[in-house]
Amino acid sequence: MKSFFKWSGKADRFEWWAVTLITGVAGQLAILYLAFSHFDGSGGIGLSISLVIAALVTLWLTFAATVRRLRDCGYSPWFVLLGCVPVLCCFVVAVCGFVPGKAMRNRKLVKRVVK
Repeated sequence: MKSFFKWSGKADRFEWWAVTLITGVAGQLAILYLAFSHFDGSGGIGLSISLVIAALVTLWLTFAATVRRLRDCGYSPWFVLLGCVPVLCCFVVAVCGFVPGKAMRNRKLVKRVVK
């Protein structure tokens, strides 16, 4: 769970899909909850603040996982900004969801063998 909040490192396809699907389902459930339970606007400021906090956590998780996944695929982490553009976001989803990660050698292991 600690690695979900970090921006450093790499993420494989399974981790990216897990974060994407879990945050997507949680977001949809929050929208349904708002639509059916507080239709008259009786939620108050507490509900609004809690939803803003939940949205920020969801954005953090999604962007962090996408940055790690793009790094794993060999792309610049700055491509995460394409996810904010309506048509170009499909490129980010295609890369993160379907492109296999690049095999990287462990530098520490290589140094030990060389010495």
